[in-house]
Amino acid sequence: MRTGQGRELGRAAEEKRARGSVPRRRKRRKRKRRKRRKRKRRRRRRRRRRRRRRRRRRRRRRRRRRRRRRRRRRRRRRRRRRRTRRRTRRRKRRRRRTRTRRSRGRRRRKRKKRRIRKWMPNGGGVEGERGGS
Repeated sequence: MRTGQGRELGRAAEEKRARGSVPRRRKRRKRKRRKRRKRKRRRRRRRRRRRRRRRRRRRRRRRRRRRRRRRRRRRRRRRRRRRTRRRTRRRKRRRRRTRTRRSRGRRRRKRKKRRIRKWMPNGGGVEGERGGS
């Protein structure tokens, strides 16, 4: 036997029903789902700290020596630059903003196409014209 809710009743339940007690249907409560907001993850750049090593200076005892002064000609050393490929930053291609339809001069009103009424011969107007008044 079927109940009003579209459920099938068993033999015991059917007997119960005959006696006058109807099984109560438990109502399921809907759980509200909370919408989770996505968070953008920020990348943190780690800075490397360079440690400076301290050099200990040793003191040396110097013997005084008489030196003859010699004039030295200073030669200028030309520094050769090593050619390295310069890292160039890639330019982002900027997209040109296209004008929206709305901003193009005067706005035109879109005309609604009149439907030809099927029960009206020739659209219900003068011959050669569509759609009656």
